[in-house]
Amino acid sequence: MHFEPAGNAKFGYVHIPRGKTKNSKRNVPLSARVKSVLERRHDEAGKPQLGYVFARDDKEKSAIPYSTIDTQHDRTLDKLEFKFRIYDCRHTFATGLGESGADAYTICKLMGHSNIQISARYVHPTPERLEIALAGLDVYNQERVKAAEERAQKEAAKSLAQTA
Repeated sequence: MHFEPAGNAKFGYVHIPRGKTKNSKRNVPLSARVKSVLERRHDEAGKPQLGYVFARDDKEKSAIPYSTIDTQHDRTLDKLEFKFRIYDCRHTFATGLGESGADAYTICKLMGHSNIQISARYVHPTPERLEIALAGLDVYNQERVKAAEERAQKEAAKSLAQTA
């Protein structure tokens, strides 16, 4: 985790050093909200030596193993009325990106996918978002009809002026 921004970015980034493919190794920019949450966590827990978000309380402040986080997740799920996998958060992230207007290539890069077809498996538009898209199409089509009518009127006026 890096609180200092890279290039012209504003909020810093999280470095993802491992993954299944070369595309999964990447830097993911922080949003203002995520940066605020991570800074609070950083202030409360103390700075881990290697920049981990979830660090052990030992001297090195090394990473908490994924199996520990997964066990804590399972214990929490036992207390809830619904179930989800930690991995489901990737679908939520991708869907949120799509619904906020991010283009397919940006979603692909942020997700660490090799192509947009893989990213498409993670984006699940809501019925409301589908309606918004169709409403936008209606506005677009109405504007095109109006523009075509205005062109036709101008052409008709021009033709009438030439014959007079």
